[in-house]
Amino acid sequence: MSKPRRSIIPAQAARLKALRQERGITQERLAEMVGRTEQCIRLYENARLGISPQMLEALRKALGAGSNHL
Repeated sequence: MSKPRRSIIPAQAARLKALRQERGITQERLAEMVGRTEQCIRLYENARLGISPQMLEALRKALGAGSNHL
């Protein structure tokens, strides 16, 4: 049995990208901060890859964002 796919809504993906850009962080740097690849961050920001709750929390912390921002 395969794992269920996590979804990311386009608005959430757009907020992730906007927060990263507002803070002047590159996709490469954010990837390093959360232990993922730059490609993975691109996929998150383009709503092509779902984000686990644990990764969402890691992204929030890395970006200094509250739970209502992502």
